[in-house]
Amino acid sequence: MSIDLPNNLKLTLAAGLKKPTANLEDFKTSQRERVRRNRAMLDPRDSAEKRAPLANLRIEAELLLFCAQTSMNLSQAIALRRVKFRYQTAGDEMIAYAYKGRRGGEAVFRAFRLYKQHFVRYLAWLDELSPDSEDDRLFPFFYIGVLPAVGALRNFSATRRHCLALGIRFINTRALRKTRVNWLLRRSRDPDLTADMSGHLKETLARDYEEPHFQSAAVEISQFHRATDPSIAPPGPGLCVNLNGVPEMVDNARSEAPVPDCIGADGCLFCRHHRDVMSAEYCWKLVSHRHIKSLELGSL
Repeated sequence: MSIDLPNNLKLTLAAGLKKPTANLEDFKTSQRERVRRNRAMLDPRDSAEKRAPLANLRIEAELLLFCAQTSMNLSQAIALRRVKFRYQTAGDEMIAYAYKGRRGGEAVFRAFRLYKQHFVRYLAWLDELSPDSEDDRLFPFFYIGVLPAVGALRNFSATRRHCLALGIRFINTRALRKTRVNWLLRRSRDPDLTADMSGHLKETLARDYEEPHFQSAAVEISQFHRATDPSIAPPGPGLCVNLNGVPEMVDNARSEAPVPDCIGADGCLFCRHHRDVMSAEYCWKLVSHRHIKSLELGSL
């Protein structure tokens, strides 16, 4: 089976075949009957275990998508059970409840609203894949031979192998969760809200999830300077950060420079507390004024 992907990539799912593109004539005569049986279409009545490689790859992809949408840990997602869900929409968010008849239900997970349609299709696919199965896991991987230990996490070996063959970077569930948490933190700028939505403590957010971000750091630095460097309106253009009311001369000022004072605009020129106007139009105005004054003095 071949799946067309973006950027002209194609994923070939061979379901265990070593040479999926080979013809029968490429095999020895003694091997052709066995190859023909292995490549024959499966009977729909056969058990899902015969489709284990393809089914497990789909479930791996669904598990990765589920963790990305819900920001749930891999161990928590693996432990979920397939129950009768009912859904409630709250803005851009969808809340899935485990239906319990008259008792109502309890929230199982939260996800983006548009994920609901995909999740419902996945549940329908599971029911069609193994309608008589007693396995009630939400992500029921099929194992042939040795079963893993109880509570063992999935290493996504099939997805990793296909990503490597296609030259695509594989992103695990922890990296997906960290990306989502940092995105929420940058959008809300509220660590308490982000920690609550992600289901962990604020200290855990700062220690294990939060990553440096240039734009956020620039905003925080600007806010710090505004809070710790208050300004007042001076006699001249710009701002003044003089809190003690005493003007001071800037370092390396010329001896003929006017002494700073808080009386007229000229007194702000060489004052250490003065903050000039950061504007191209204002700078052009000063340069033009200086040129005009030089012409006036030259005509005397």
